[in-house]
Amino acid sequence: MPFLSSRPVSEARRGIRMSVRGAVGVALLVMTLFCLCMLLFLGHLELSRPRVAMLNRALAGVQHSQRGTQRTFPVQQTIPREAVLPDLHTVSPRRTVSPNETMAGFHDGMETMARSVEYVEEPINKEEQLSALRERWEYYPGNDYGEEGGQFGNQSGLSGNPARRLAVVVFAQMRTGSSFTGQLFNQHPSFFYMFEPLWHLHHPQNVAYRPIPVVNGRATVRLSAIAHRPPEATFGKVLEGILRCDFGELTKFIGRKGLFAAGSDRALVRFCDEVLHWPPRRCSYALRPQTLPKVVNYCKRTPYTAVKTIRIQNMNSLEHLLSDPTLDLKIVHLVRDPRATITSRLSLMDARHRAKLPFPPNLLNEKDINKLCGWITRSTVTTDVPSPWRDRYIMVRYEDLAEHPELMTKRLYEFLGVPLDDMVLHWVRENTKGDGKPHDHFSTKHHDANATAKIWRYRLSFPAVAKVQDMCRDAMKMVGYKEVDSPEKLRDLQTSLVDAIPANVIAIRP
Repeated sequence: MPFLSSRPVSEARRGIRMSVRGAVGVALLVMTLFCLCMLLFLGHLELSRPRVAMLNRALAGVQHSQRGTQRTFPVQQTIPREAVLPDLHTVSPRRTVSPNETMAGFHDGMETMARSVEYVEEPINKEEQLSALRERWEYYPGNDYGEEGGQFGNQSGLSGNPARRLAVVVFAQMRTGSSFTGQLFNQHPSFFYMFEPLWHLHHPQNVAYRPIPVVNGRATVRLSAIAHRPPEATFGKVLEGILRCDFGELTKFIGRKGLFAAGSDRALVRFCDEVLHWPPRRCSYALRPQTLPKVVNYCKRTPYTAVKTIRIQNMNSLEHLLSDPTLDLKIVHLVRDPRATITSRLSLMDARHRAKLPFPPNLLNEKDINKLCGWITRSTVTTDVPSPWRDRYIMVRYEDLAEHPELMTKRLYEFLGVPLDDMVLHWVRENTKGDGKPHDHFSTKHHDANATAKIWRYRLSFPAVAKVQDMCRDAMKMVGYKEVDSPEKLRDLQTSLVDAIPANVIAIRP
C-alpha cells in the first residue's frame, strides 16, 4: 500500500475550519443587523405612537387621553383650532373610538388640514411667534404626561374638608432675603413649602426671544434678551394651583425636566423618603405622572401650604383668590432697603465688576432700580386707602428680621394663626449667628444676618448711594428707611439707617 502524505488532509481540514468560521461570522453579522433593525423599529413605534394616537383622536373628535409626549404644532402652519382640537366641553375623553370612526376621522381631518395649512418659506416674524406662544399659554391640550398629569389640572383643591386651607405666599423681589424668610416655613413640619416653583415659567422653552443682529459678521441673527415672558395671569394661575396642592398647571411648564431646587423643599424630601423611598436627589422627578397622585394626596394631608416667589410682579393678580371659599390666602410682603438690594445684585456680577469695590454709579441699572422701587410703592398696603388685602397682608422688613430673628418669627406666626414649632426656632438660632466662613450667594446657613443686612454700606460708593436715594425716595420713605448725606455717615455703622415703619403701613414691627 503506497504511502499517503498528510499534507492534503491538513489543507482540507484548514479549509473546513475557515468555512465554518466564515459561516459563524456571517450568522453573527445577520443576527446583529436583525437586532439593530428590531430596535430601530420598536423605537420608531414608541416615538410615533403618541403622535399617531393624538392625531387620530383629535381628528376623530375625541380628546387625546392616552399617555404620550405632547408636541406643539409648527409655527409656520396656520391651522384653525377647530380643525384639530375637539370641543372639550361636549366630548367625553373616555369614549371608545371604533377603527372605522378613526379612519374616517383621519381622512376627513387630512382633507381639512390640506385646505387650511399654509407653509411659509420665509422665516416667521415676531408677531407670529408671539401668537403661537400666546396660544400655548392660553390653551394647553394636556401635558407631557398625558391624562394622568392632566387630570389634576381642574381640581378645586377640596378633599372632603369644608375648612379653608391656609396658603402663604412670600411675596418678594430678587436679593431681598426671600430665601431666608422662606426657610421659616420650610422648617415647619406642618407646611408643604415650595421654593420658587414659578422659575420654570422663565425657562427658555416657555419664553419668547427677540432676534437681534450681530455686528461682527459672524452670524446674521442670534437669540438674545428676553422679549416676552408668559403673562402675569399665567403666573397667577400656576401659583393658584400649587396653593391648592394642584400641580397640573405647573407640570405643563416643567416638561420632562426635574423640579427646580426640589432637594431644598423639606416636605417634598419627606414625601420621597416616607412614600417613595427615594433619596433626596431624585425628588426633582416626584411630579412625574407615576407619582403625581401621591404627591397631591400627601400635600393635601399637610395642613398648610407656603410658596416663596420673586416672579409675581403684581399682587393684584392674586386678588380673585381672596373670595375663594377653599383658601385662606395670606401675603407676606418682604421688603429690603433698595440700596442694599441693588448692592447685593451687583455682587452677583462677574469678577471684573466685583473687583471695583465700592461699586461706582456707572454700574447701576436704572431700569432695575425703577422697577424695584415701583414694586415697593405699588405693593405696600396702608390703612389710608381701602384695600381688599387688609386682613390678608403683612409687610416684613428684612432688616427687622435680621436684627430680631426670633421675635419677628414669633410675631409672623401669630399673624398667620399657626402654632410655632420648636424646629423653626432651632433653625433660626443656628443660622443667624454666623460662623465666619464664606458662603454661597444663595446660601441661608450660618450667616450673621445682622452684619449681612449692613454690609452694603461698605460695598456701594456714596455717589451710587445718592443716585439710588434720588430714584427711590418715595419708596424708602413709605417703608421707613433713612437717607444718608455724606460718606462718613454711610460708613458709620453706629448710625442706623432703618427708621420706624410709618403707622399707616400694615406691617410687623419689632
